[in-house]
Amino acid sequence: MGNNKSGLIPKPEGEAGRPGRGGYNLEQTLGWPKKEYEHIKKFMKKLVEEHLEPSKNFSSQSLSSLANVRALASDRFPALRNYADHWPVMDFIRLELKYTCGRARLQEDKKLVKVGKAKVGKHKTKTSE
Repeated sequence: MGNNKSGLIPKPEGEAGRPGRGGYNLEQTLGWPKKEYEHIKKFMKKLVEEHLEPSKNFSSQSLSSLANVRALASDRFPALRNYADHWPVMDFIRLELKYTCGRARLQEDKKLVKVGKAKVGKHKTKTSE
């Protein structure tokens, strides 16, 4: 993965978080020191919580909100501007939303199960007479 004509680091082929399916491991691909990677990841998580809708997937987010998060991340960590289309920022967002959206669905499913069990418990019928 070299630099492209614009001097920016191009995004690798595939999707972050899917190394077994033609994608890549974001941490390994970036090759940053672990402490730096974790610091930026933690900051990105905070931005997602504060400026996006964590229960919605990436494609359901407002484009202006995504642009705002990208700008905030690049302002805080100017080195992110060295990447074409700020792809590490967008990958951090996608990965975090994939996690938070999945957690939100899981919580919703748990609520539905509780409601379903409560309804079943209230409306039991006697089957053996």
